[in-house]
Amino acid sequence: MRFRRLFLAAGLLAAGTAWAQDNLRYIDGGRTLALREAPSGDAELVTFVETGQQMELLESMGENSYARVRLPDGREGWLAARFLTEQKPAAEQLASTREALESERSRVTALENQVEQLQGRLEQAAPALELADRNAELEAQLEARQAELQQSLKAYDAEVARQRTLITGAALVGGGIVFGLLLPMLTRGRKRRGYGDL
Repeated sequence: MRFRRLFLAAGLLAAGTAWAQDNLRYIDGGRTLALREAPSGDAELVTFVETGQQMELLESMGENSYARVRLPDGREGWLAARFLTEQKPAAEQLASTREALESERSRVTALENQVEQLQGRLEQAAPALELADRNAELEAQLEARQAELQQSLKAYDAEVARQRTLITGAALVGGGIVFGLLLPMLTRGRKRRGYGDL
């Protein structure tokens, strides 16, 4: 009986965590929204939330109405549902990728320094026969650091490739928006010329 209760509690906890992950939302586009205590523009202000702010969707009154959300600090409130998206904004993804890339670069540099230090210590210890055991230990450390360096270099290359993909995607989206804005103006100009030729 006790085991059954523990199993049920663990299942409910796992389901709640999965539900929270599935209901993560972000503010779309470059904007700041008012989070209010009730689904009304006149309701008491809780705080302001900006693009990239992560929150949990608790309920929605429809895409063109209000949604109730919970911020990471536990505060809850209502805001315009149409500005919520499941995808983290591209600018935020790019910023986090750059941070990860910088972190990986620092790690690679630190590992390269460690490898150089170990190589220097190994060279100093080589002539002394009585340090044979220490040399074997240093060689093992050197191999371990070199393997770690190779892994970090692979991770670094993967982050670079990911960042390039994000930049290309952002450029394509931006180009599409500009083209979409210019196309109606170009089409209007052609129609006017066509009427004038009659």
